[in-house]
Amino acid sequence: MPAVAVADALRADGARVVFVGGERAEAELVPQAGYELRPIAVQGLSRTNPLRAARAVLKAGAAVRAAGAILRDVRPDAVMGGGGYVAGPVGLAALLRRIPLVLTEADSHLGLANRLLAGRARRVCLAFPIAGRDGDRYLVTGRPVPAPTTDRAAARARFGLGESDTCVLVFGGSLGARSINEAAVDAFAGAPYKVLHVAGTRDFAALAARLGSPPPAGYDLREYIQPFGDVLAACDSRAVPACGRRSPDVERPVDGRRGRGGGRG
Repeated sequence: MPAVAVADALRADGARVVFVGGERAEAELVPQAGYELRPIAVQGLSRTNPLRAARAVLKAGAAVRAAGAILRDVRPDAVMGGGGYVAGPVGLAALLRRIPLVLTEADSHLGLANRLLAGRARRVCLAFPIAGRDGDRYLVTGRPVPAPTTDRAAARARFGLGESDTCVLVFGGSLGARSINEAAVDAFAGAPYKVLHVAGTRDFAALAARLGSPPPAGYDLREYIQPFGDVLAACDSRAVPACGRRSPDVERPVDGRRGRGGGRG
């Protein structure tokens, strides 16, 4: 979660960080990371279902009012939008209250909320250079990731890995990547090495049923793991989904050091 990586860096510098989120993965992951979450009711804008689109617009209007109330209470010095439909109402509420707004974009193109807000934001931080998005307002920062875990032995002990065990990590983000999840079970169940498979919330139950109880020896299926840096340190190889463009020169921890590679879920 790039927003949590930024929050960790801000908190280390003494800032108070409060999240505003919806009812998806952040409802569990943000409190698990030790941050306060103020919920608002909002949903994505459907481009194929007019009724759902109209409902989303109505919810967005109510969400702007709810976000404004949260900002009045928290009184932040700045608001950072992490992309996605939750960022739209919160970013608009920040602009209406003249609170400095910074946007972050983790993909190789601006999402709808960021496109609508970019013209009024103080800064738009990009994971990748985007054609037509340049000038002082835009800054290519890379995609924030947590600082790497350095205690490999402790990380391996957490997952029951012996010193001589080889472990392959499979992951596809907090919600999961269905094609990767299904292919991993087909390819790695019963493998002669350890497999740590972080499936995400959507597919976890179905995959657990496929693997059976108990699962094949050496196959460790998890819904999600925090902090994720422990997972990366513990394993020897990774199988991850890719989407959009990726450059190893722009995916790096927030402290400026280059990350260990990997993919983008």
